[in-house]
Amino acid sequence: MSTPMYGHAIPLLELALKLTHFHRITFAVSASTLDRITKDTDITAHGSHGPINFIAVTSDEISDGRLDEPAAHAGQVLQRFEGLFKVVRTFLLDNSNRFAAVIVDSLLGGPASVLYERHIPYYLFNASRAWLTQTILTFDIDEPEDFVKPDGISPSFNRRSEGYKYIDPFLETVKTCFMEHCKTVNFAEGLIINSVREAEEETLMEIARWFPWMKEMKTFCVGPLNPRIKEKQGKKNEEKDDVQKWLDTQDSRSVIYISFGSIAVPKPDEIMAIGEALLQLTSPVVWSLKKEYYVYLPVDIQSELNKEGCKGNFVIVPWAPQKAVLAHPAVKVFISHCGWNSTLEALSYGVPVVCWPMFADQLLNADFLASVGVGKVLQGTGQVSVRLVPSADIASAVNEVTNCKNTYVENALQWKAKIFFGQDEGGSFREELLALTKSL
Repeated sequence: MSTPMYGHAIPLLELALKLTHFHRITFAVSASTLDRITKDTDITAHGSHGPINFIAVTSDEISDGRLDEPAAHAGQVLQRFEGLFKVVRTFLLDNSNRFAAVIVDSLLGGPASVLYERHIPYYLFNASRAWLTQTILTFDIDEPEDFVKPDGISPSFNRRSEGYKYIDPFLETVKTCFMEHCKTVNFAEGLIINSVREAEEETLMEIARWFPWMKEMKTFCVGPLNPRIKEKQGKKNEEKDDVQKWLDTQDSRSVIYISFGSIAVPKPDEIMAIGEALLQLTSPVVWSLKKEYYVYLPVDIQSELNKEGCKGNFVIVPWAPQKAVLAHPAVKVFISHCGWNSTLEALSYGVPVVCWPMFADQLLNADFLASVGVGKVLQGTGQVSVRLVPSADIASAVNEVTNCKNTYVENALQWKAKIFFGQDEGGSFREELLALTKSL
C-alpha cells in the first residue's frame, strides 16, 4: 500500500511487479494516484503470479488524492496526513483477512501498526534511503524540533551522532504526524529500502548503534527500483522521439541534461542564472522545463527556442524522457534536484551530477553523491536558499565534474557497473530480492 505521492508509488509499484514472479500481489493507493501511475508505467511485464490486483482507495478524507501537492501552511500538512492515516487504518482493518503479508510505504507505518494486533506481518518500504527510518526514530515528543544551523553545515535531517537537524518550518507538524510510527517501528517484520546496500551501510550501522533493537529487524536493499515507463502515443511520444533524434546527432559525452523533478522549480532569478551559465559553457543542452518558465530564460536562449523542432544548441521541453536521456552516450552531466529516483537513475546510467537540492531528502542525497565522488553540490540552492548562486559557480561546477582530470565520471561509471552486476544472476540486488520473497 502506497501513500498518494507519485515519487513513492512508482518505486513501490516496480517492486510489486517484481514480486509477481513469486506471489499474488494486490496494490492499493488513492484513485487519482493509481490513474496516474498506471498511465505512466508499463504494468504488463508481470510474473507468473500476475497481473497485479489494483485497489483504488477513495475517501472524502483524501479528496485531493495526493500529498505531493504544495501545502499552504503547516495545518494543511497535518490535516492531509491525519485524513490519510484514518483511511489507511480503516482499509487495513477491513481487509486484513485477505492478506498473508503487507508492504506499506514507511510514511504509513503508524496506521499500519494495527496489523500487528491482528498478527499479520507487515514490512516498511522506504521509497528513498534508510535516513527516513532514522529520522522518524529520532523524533522526541517532548523536545521541540527547533534548529540552529552550525556554520558550514547544510540543512539535513536529524542524525543524533552529528547533532544537527533539518531546517523546515513544518518539521514540528511532521513530527506530530509520525510519532505513532516512531513508537511502533519495532512492530514491523522488516525494512525494505529502494537503494543498494553499499549506499546504506553507514546509516544502517548508525541506526543500530542508537537503537540496538533494530539490529534484529530484517533489512532488504532492493534498489534501484527504476520504473518501466510506458511507450505512449501522442505529444509526449513525439517529444521523446524528437529529443532522442537530436541526441543522436550530438557528440559523445557532450550534452548537459537539466531536470528538477515534477514538484519544485528554481526561482525566476535562478533560472536566469542557470541559463547564463549555459551560455558561458556553450555545450548542447536538454532541459526539462515547463513553458510558463521560459520567460525567465536569457534572451539569447529564448531566441534559440523559436527554431522549429529540436534544433540548435538548446532543447528545452516541458517533459523529457529522463531514463532515455541519461542512458544516451551523448550526455555528459546531469544538473539535478537530487530526488532519490533521479539520484538512482544517474548512478544506474553512470552520469555524474551537479547537485541543486531543493528540500527534504534531496539535501542528503546531494551530500551522498558528493561523498562517493559522483556529484558536486552547489551551495545556497533550494527553498531555504540564502543567496543567488552565481552563473559562474554553476559553470565552474559543470566544468569540474566533466573534466577528465577529475574522477567524477570514473566514479559514476563504477556505480553503473556495480548496479548492473548487482541486478544480474547472483548479484546483491537479486539475492536481497530473493531473501525478501522467502520472508513474505
